[in-house]
Formats: sequence, C-alpha cells, structure tokens
Amino acid sequence: MLAGLVEDSEKKCESLKVHCEKAETEVESSKNLIKDLNEQYDEIISWSSLYDSAPIEAKKMIVNSMIKRVDVYRNYDLNIELNMNIRQFFLGMEETENIPITA
Repeated sequence: MLAGLVEDSEKKCESLKVHCEKAETEVESSKNLIKDLNEQYDEIISWSSLYDSAPIEAKKMIVNSMIKRVDVYRNYDLNIELNMNIRQFFLGMEETENIPITA
C-alpha cells in the first residue's frame, strides 16, 4: 500500500517538475520579450529626440519620406498612406507596404 502511495507521489512530482520547467521557459521568454520591447522603446525615444532637435528642413524630409499620400475629406476626415508598414517601423525591415490610416 505504501509502495503505491510512493509511486503516485513520484508521478505527481514528475508532473509538477514538467509544469515547473514549462513555467520557467515562459518566464524566460517573457523576460526576453520585455528586453526587446525596452530596446525598441529606447530606439523610438532616441528617434524622437533626434527629430525634435533637427532643423525644420530635416523634419520635412523625414516626414516626406514616411508619408506617401494624405487625403482630406469633408469634416476633416483624413486618409494617410505611409511608405512603410508597422513591422518595418518597429523592426527596421527593408520592405515597404501601404497601410491606410484613418483619423
């Protein structure tokens, strides 16, 4: 009877070890994701400060390279077509894709 209880306890222990290992893997993955997001945030902040300190001509060139087209409709509805996609913006990829943004 005791041997059966010990065997059940060992099985539960193994099951808990597997769950613990999965949880540790998820925690590590979350830490890596947070680290990557913090790096991207820092990069965006540095871009922002660079843009803020740039002369007006440079700001115009930056905006001109980012925006492909702006359509203005009645009641000031806007349709902005960018020269980049969100993935390219955040990951710095060299692809272009039009994403209409409405405001």
